[in-house]
Formats: sequence, C-alpha cells, structure tokens
Amino acid sequence: MSTTSLEDIKSRKFWVALIAEFLGTFLLVVVACGSCASFDATQKADLVQISLAFGLSVATIVWVIAHVSGGHINPAVTAGFLLTRKISILRYYRFFKQIIENNTFTMS
Repeated sequence: MSTTSLEDIKSRKFWVALIAEFLGTFLLVVVACGSCASFDATQKADLVQISLAFGLSVATIVWVIAHVSGGHINPAVTAGFLLTRKISILRYYRFFKQIIENNTFTMS
C-alpha cells in the first residue's frame, strides 16, 4: 500500500529509509570501484573478481537494507516502483536525489 507524500515526510521510517539508501549506495560505489581499481598498473584486471565483487556486494547490500527501505540502491528500481505506484512521488524524488548525490560525492 502506497502512502501520500505528506504522510511520508512526517514518518520516521521515511528518514531512516533515506539513510539506509545513502549507506547502501555508498557501499555499492566504494566496493564496485574498489574491485575495478588495481594497485599495479601493469597487471590486467581480473573480470571474474570484478563480477563477483559487483554481484555479491549488490546481493548483500540489498539483503541488509531491504527490510528498512526496500533496497532501491539502483535508480531504475526506484523508477519501476514509482511507475507501479508502490512509492510516492516524494519518496521517489528523495531516493533518486540521495542516490545521485551519493554517487557524485563518492566519485569526486
């Protein structure tokens, strides 16, 4: 059952979900970029290592934060929830803004 934007902004669960999404996206970006980085420039990156790091980090992060926020560490998942009316527009905006700001902060 979806809630209105006004109900969302007044609830504590909404703000806890935002913090969970921030931490989940932060961890995903750090682990994903860290798996691609190589300490030795002459050594080629191992694709299996990168793939496993991405896949296992996404699975673990979603598993950890799904009960709090739904595990929307990807903006496409959040857009899908908005289109199916599972979340309010305010929640979509805040999640999407949080994810974009987190990625910008982490990448700089």
